[in-house]
Amino acid sequence: MKIVLIFAAIIASCSVSFAKPAGKIRNVALTESVSLKLLWIPPGNFIMGSPPNELGRSENESQVPIKITKGFYLAETEVTQAQWKIVIPENPSAFRGDHLPVENITWADAKKFCETLNALQLKTGQLPQGYHWDLPTEAQWEYACRAGTSAALHHGIELTSADQKCPHLNQVAWYQENARGNTQPVGGKKANRWGLKDMHGNVWEWCRDNYTETNPGGCDPWFTQSSTYVRRGGSAGYQARTCRAASRDGLGATAKGNGLGLRLALVPIDSSSAKN
Repeated sequence: MKIVLIFAAIIASCSVSFAKPAGKIRNVALTESVSLKLLWIPPGNFIMGSPPNELGRSENESQVPIKITKGFYLAETEVTQAQWKIVIPENPSAFRGDHLPVENITWADAKKFCETLNALQLKTGQLPQGYHWDLPTEAQWEYACRAGTSAALHHGIELTSADQKCPHLNQVAWYQENARGNTQPVGGKKANRWGLKDMHGNVWEWCRDNYTETNPGGCDPWFTQSSTYVRRGGSAGYQARTCRAASRDGLGATAKGNGLGLRLALVPIDSSSAKN
């Protein structure tokens, strides 16, 4: 009972006007033939992390209450190689293809992509007033992935296996057992309630935060006090357990590999003020 009351007190400490998922879509043209599809993520509350009995759970997935006080846009899929090359004219990916996710990038590379796109669109007048491109925070990422669900997977279903073939995961993700380590064209699996695809598997997605061993709770958390950075979502080369909504770990800013990519967020500018 005490834990429930503490959770309620933390959530009550922030004010928010709730919005239902409205399917609001923003298409951003990068060229005449290449665009970014963004989906509106409404503000709201959720419990971040996983319960003790979740199959595949790790100790760093402590459950904490989170309030997202401002809505934001999140890209429907990971950044593709075609999108990447328009902003940064070189392709670092190990697996090549315009419709494959860009990978083999460091956290610093991902941030550079966001900053370069901001500069380009500010110059052309395409950047919406009051918003800019960034990586999602870890809390924004998990909130968007869950889309109102609380199970291991975003369609409200649990894993049937943490380390072997998992039919439930096959519906929503490319992972070790069905992709054999090779990335796949983005958007080929079942979307979540808010229209987001590939939140589970294909490539890990860098988040804005530094990594901490326990989930930070509260209002719009953003941890900035360590030397490693959060990656989320699992990849085509990893086991089912790593593709769960709550799965998390951290790597150094210069780490890269053929399973590391990014997903763009269009966020209110004042939401990028550092919080710990």
